[in-house]
Amino acid sequence: MYRRTGFVGVLPSWTDRRSLLRFPSTAEASVREVGSKVVTAPLRDVSALGCRIETGELTTGKTVWVTMGDIRVVGAEVRWSQGGEAGLSFAAPLHPSIVAHLRTR
Repeated sequence: MYRRTGFVGVLPSWTDRRSLLRFPSTAEASVREVGSKVVTAPLRDVSALGCRIETGELTTGKTVWVTMGDIRVVGAEVRWSQGGEAGLSFAAPLHPSIVAHLRTR
């Protein structure tokens, strides 16, 4: 059942096959594939397990390093990239306080 938490999420997890609810964010993200240049992109939504950024310059399946707002480097895998956006899956879950910080920016 969908729980009310006081925050409006992007979509309930059962509608888009994600295990956690993602929350909107307006933070900036810097993303770099190994051996490539840094790409700066708006962070569109975030959860403890991943995020969506606005960039079409990433390759699906590649490992990237991500900085979101003032949160330093986090390892992630590019799960999809299309239509000027990309979905990233973090190598390790973010702490709930970090997700809360990013979703209020």
